[in-house]
Amino acid sequence: MKTVLHYYSFDISNQDANAAYHAMCFDLKKTGHKLFDTTAGQQDSDWYRTAIIPLDGQEVTLDTDFLFDDQWNTAGVKGFTDGLRLHEWAESIYPNRKIKRGYWLEITEEMNAIRKETWACQYCGAQYHNPTAAFCIKCIGGEHLTEDRLYMLELKPILGKYKTNGAVPEGILGLYRSEQVIARKKRLEESQKRKLEQLDKDIQNAIKEKAAFTWLIEHNVDFNNVIYYSHTDKFSFGWRTPLSASEAEKLEQILTQGFSEQYSFEIKRQVA
Repeated sequence: MKTVLHYYSFDISNQDANAAYHAMCFDLKKTGHKLFDTTAGQQDSDWYRTAIIPLDGQEVTLDTDFLFDDQWNTAGVKGFTDGLRLHEWAESIYPNRKIKRGYWLEITEEMNAIRKETWACQYCGAQYHNPTAAFCIKCIGGEHLTEDRLYMLELKPILGKYKTNGAVPEGILGLYRSEQVIARKKRLEESQKRKLEQLDKDIQNAIKEKAAFTWLIEHNVDFNNVIYYSHTDKFSFGWRTPLSASEAEKLEQILTQGFSEQYSFEIKRQVA
């Protein structure tokens, strides 16, 4: 899907520019454009120079994977391989209110049609093109979804008014309750799996710590000033009391006798 971007810049202190600007605004409002105006930031000029001005009068390809009621994602453009997020009509507010600078997109029948045909869940945001069902079920097993919020699963069009009484069909309520049981059991299983995996890691770390400390004892090194950090898999010597230069040198000589080949370590030294 394609459309055309238009850039504009007016100084409405000039009579002709003022007339042209207001004529443009009149036409845009007539075609359903809604102005999104924001205070100009420090990067405002760079944004227009690099992203908008090069596209003035150019055709841009729209990404329709996820739709909004007043803005669009584009496919990659020069300098922006991931594309741009563009409002249908955006304008910067400058300290000098006589300066009017912004851009707008041509709204095509195809753009309006796909938004009218696309409906969205008001809870999880999932979108459906020409849905055959009235309620979203993608998030019905969600951990934080409660019965009093089920009305939010009702689909509404991206573009256009939609009346609802907020009622939730019995079928959706029944499906919610059954899916919640399934989802909770699944979350319990996943939680238990993570705990068992952590226990296994803890056991392996304890085995490694015991083996390392046994090695230190056998080589006459006091392990009371050593700690094993399992999250970094590193033994820290001098963590309680930093070692002097001579102590550190002596320890290093001992550790080269087999410890350093098996374990990662560091030595905390006294500050000179």
